[in-house]
Amino acid sequence: MNALLAFLSFALIQTEAAQPFHPCEPWPECKSATSPTPTPTATATATPTPTATGIGVMYLAESYVSEPPIDPYTIQGVTNTHVKGILWRETWERLDKFGQGQHDWAFLDACFNASDGNNKDAALEILAGNFSPAWFFNLPNAKQIIAGGDNLPTTVPWDPVFQSEWEAVQTAMANRYKSHARLKYVKLIGPGHGSESFFATNPDERAQADALAQSMGYTDSVAAWEAGVTWLIDMFVRVWYPIPVVLGTGSPFANPEGQTALQAMFDYGDATYPGKVGARADDLTANNPEDGQPSAEIIRQISQHCIATGYQFGNHQNVNDPNPPDRLNQALIRGTGFSAHFIEVFADDADNPISGQVLDDANARMGVP
Repeated sequence: MNALLAFLSFALIQTEAAQPFHPCEPWPECKSATSPTPTPTATATATPTPTATGIGVMYLAESYVSEPPIDPYTIQGVTNTHVKGILWRETWERLDKFGQGQHDWAFLDACFNASDGNNKDAALEILAGNFSPAWFFNLPNAKQIIAGGDNLPTTVPWDPVFQSEWEAVQTAMANRYKSHARLKYVKLIGPGHGSESFFATNPDERAQADALAQSMGYTDSVAAWEAGVTWLIDMFVRVWYPIPVVLGTGSPFANPEGQTALQAMFDYGDATYPGKVGARADDLTANNPEDGQPSAEIIRQISQHCIATGYQFGNHQNVNDPNPPDRLNQALIRGTGFSAHFIEVFADDADNPISGQVLDDANARMGVP
């Protein structure tokens, strides 16, 4: 009997020695440490769909500045296979032509429906400045200076009344449109009297701006402008997030301090909201910009961090070209050479069948399949 017990004890010891103890074996999270790695087997891999790394060629639809507006459904851009999206443009004066807070969405609704329905991307630009409604300038304490080529009243970026009204407009638009999956960027409007940042660029405009700024407690209009544009950047990013917003070039003042102020705003947006504040320069041609110019260097700088960075053409290219589309092609090469992720092309250049191949080539250079 003693011999049998000794034999069984020996057998049990040998069995336990052959099966090492794993203290976490019962818990699933430990399985990776104890389970043998399976032998990999060959599986079929689908060819990946190319992913866009840029935005590409955008079609400049005619802006809704006066009656009647374009019919978004019938413009060639929505079916043009050589453009990736449409920049829809309207003025604040047309959007709120019925009065304060009475937004007329009919045109923009049609625009988004037209681009969405044709699988096109979209971008949005609503102008304030010289294109603001008359009722705004009649509001109590609303500020203005007379500026711009037509000597019209323009909004002032550091004016609290403008800031309040403009934030209300942007909030209403964002609530309505920023959920569109194909909305690529929104133009940050308010720093200047138009789509760019030009503000008080001649001596009379500067004198008006300085007097207004000093009456409001600023040292001068440059300090006031920087404060106002900083507020606009913060507001646009907050309201439109996660859609990128795009600040335009164009020195707000004629002397070098204007360019310094503009650069400071791009630096602020780029550092504070990386990937969310882009840049656009509106002077692209076959010969412009050149290395070292602000509209070249700013695009190079911001394009490293934000896809919503690029150019709008400074003028129409094919119409005066003795050998079209040579000038259009040279300009597109210039723009993509400065690392543009989008280029906004005038409708007549985009619609011309002769432009198709050079537009396709530009899209390819911008990483858009």
